[in-house]
Amino acid sequence: MDMNLKQLFPTDFYFQFQVPNCEQIISLIDLLEESKSQDHNWASNCNVKTISLIKEEWKEYLNPSLQEFSRQIGYEGSIDIGSPWINYYSKGNFQEVHHHIECDFAAVFFANVGENFSRFYFQHRLAGLIPPKIDKLINLGDCWYTSINPGDMIVFPSYLLHGVTPHNSDLTRKTLSFNFTLCD
Repeated sequence: MDMNLKQLFPTDFYFQFQVPNCEQIISLIDLLEESKSQDHNWASNCNVKTISLIKEEWKEYLNPSLQEFSRQIGYEGSIDIGSPWINYYSKGNFQEVHHHIECDFAAVFFANVGENFSRFYFQHRLAGLIPPKIDKLINLGDCWYTSINPGDMIVFPSYLLHGVTPHNSDLTRKTLSFNFTLCD
């Protein structure tokens, strides 16, 4: 008898692609002064410096990626971008597991990578609720770590739990993040 595992409710997903104008965005991020960043504690389990950006000034640089995303998913409507921000991860900085509200998707652009850099990950929302024997049987695991290159962007539903491990490099890790909503 043939038996196949059938996955129910496939709601956890993400898109990953090289941004068409990645060199331009990396250059713009490099022009910003980290010294103007502020310690940002979204919660007690977070430690990262950020710079808030003006969405009208960054929209033209983010649009090529959003157009590619729209093309890939077959979406022809408009997109409302929330205010983007730059994250600076110095040694010891990290981001606790969280999700985003009041938007459909979140996006992260990776400006650089390096040895001992912190890692972006998704955490399974049901982690800890699945009995250990079933977890072992289907090898579900509680976290998924992305493998990225400079210039990559990941786009994912805003409800997905995600975080960043502690940064262990003397070189600052830089990412650009923003949220967006499909308007139609």
